[in-house]
Parts: sequence; structure tokens; C-alpha cells
Amino acid sequence: MPSVTAGTAIGVGRSHDAPLPEDAISEEDATVNQSPLSTSQIHHVALRVADADEGKTWLTTMLGFRVDREFQFAGLHFIFLSPMGAKTPIIELIGGRPVEAEGQLPEDALDILKQGGFHHICLQVPDVDAVMSELRHRGVRIVFEVMAGAPGSGVEKAAFIADPWGNIYEFLQLENAVY
Repeated sequence: MPSVTAGTAIGVGRSHDAPLPEDAISEEDATVNQSPLSTSQIHHVALRVADADEGKTWLTTMLGFRVDREFQFAGLHFIFLSPMGAKTPIIELIGGRPVEAEGQLPEDALDILKQGGFHHICLQVPDVDAVMSELRHRGVRIVFEVMAGAPGSGVEKAAFIADPWGNIYEFLQLENAVY
């Protein structure tokens, strides 16, 4: 399976590899860049599941993730996982104790966009078609088949899947990306 790295949502944001033009930074932005938060990065996304071991098995067998570390704390089981090529873990599974409600996907996939709150995790890949072919072979639930990126988004194509707990994963391929 091709390697994956953390990415951006389809049609949202911009590639961090593309610098902003000099005239794109306003005086207000320059002040914000002096903030201690200006150098922050997303480290991981935590997913609450009833059984962290089941989540670990799904992420390692279906998506090819590796386990970075595991530990117990406050009666809960924590597992940090990442794609093989990532430098830091991107998913933290928190398991143990009953979960109030597992995420349920609506019957019409487009209704997903009407839900508030956390929406999906996006992984940038060099070949979305190859990834989706592999995931289809593994029996992963496809939410949206491969589609073209929105004009002007910098995304060549993307597709979405769901894990057994209703968490959504996007795989995107950037236009003109060098891997």
C-alpha cells in the first residue's frame, strides 16, 4: 500500500509547501505571527472507542498504520498510531469504559456534511486510486468513491472511507505534488 502522510481537507486550506506571496501577509497577520501559537501544529486527533485493541487492529490491518506507543491511564487504554511514513502519531485511540454512543453514518452520504463537530481525518497519498483499490480489496466501507478535487483547491482527487465506529477518513492526492 502506498505511504500516507497527514493532509488537508478537500477544497479547504492550502498546501504548507506553498509559501504565501509577500503581499499576502497583512499587518494584522504579522501581529498574529508573533503569537506563541503561530508555530503550533496539529499533533494528533483522539478517537474515543469502546475497545482500543479492536481499533488498533482495524487501523493496522486495514490502513497499514503502526503503533507508536500504548499505555494505561485513569482506567483507560491509550494507543497512538501513525501511517508508516509519518514522523509523529496522528491518531490517539482512547478505549475502555462504555462509550455513550458510537458514531453512526447517515444513509445518504451527503448528509454527513450537515453534521456539526468533528468531521474527518485526512491523509495525503501519492495515488488515491491505488489506495482505494487496496482498501476495497480489504473490505473497507467506502463513503465517497474517488472524485475530482474542487477547482482552485489544489486537490487533484479525493475519496472517503469509514471505520466500523463511524469515523470518516479522507484520502487526497494533491495537484503537482512531488513524493
